[in-house]
Amino acid sequence: MLFSAIIGMLTVIVFYLFYRAEVLKRELKVSKARLNNMHSSTKHQNDILLQLAQNQADLLQTKLNQNKSFATDDSADTIQLAEAILSQYCNIIADVALKNESVSKSVARYLDRSSDFSAQDLKQVIMKQSNEVKQSWHKNNLSGFIRFCELLIEPPKPA
Repeated sequence: MLFSAIIGMLTVIVFYLFYRAEVLKRELKVSKARLNNMHSSTKHQNDILLQLAQNQADLLQTKLNQNKSFATDDSADTIQLAEAILSQYCNIIADVALKNESVSKSVARYLDRSSDFSAQDLKQVIMKQSNEVKQSWHKNNLSGFIRFCELLIEPPKPA
C-alpha cells in the first residue's frame, strides 16, 4: 500500500514538473518573440534617427553655404570648424544618441580623424563665439549640440 502511494505521489510530481516545464517553454517562446520584435523596432528607430540626422546635416550645410557670403576674415575659423563638424554630423549624433557618449569627446575624436582641427583649436574657436554659442556647447548633450551647430553657422550679427 505504501509502495502504491509513493508511486502515485511520484507520478503526480512528474506530471506537475512536465506541465510546469511546458508552461515555462511557452513563456520563453513569447519572451524571445518580444525581444526579437523590440530589437527590430530599435534597429528601425536607429535607422530613422540616422536618416533625420543626415537630413539635418544637409539642411545645415545648405544654410552654411548660403551664409558664407556674409563671412568676414574673423569668421574664417568658425566656417572651417562648422564645415568639419557638419561633415561628421551623423557620426557625432549616432555616438551621442546611441552610444551615450559625450558630445565633446565625440566631436574631438571625429575632428582629429577627419580635419586639421584639434581639440585645442576647437576650444579656441568656441571661446571667440557669443555667449549663446558657448552655452549650447557646454550643455554637452544632444539638444545642446544641435543648437550649437545651428548657431555656429549663423551669419555674424552687425554691431
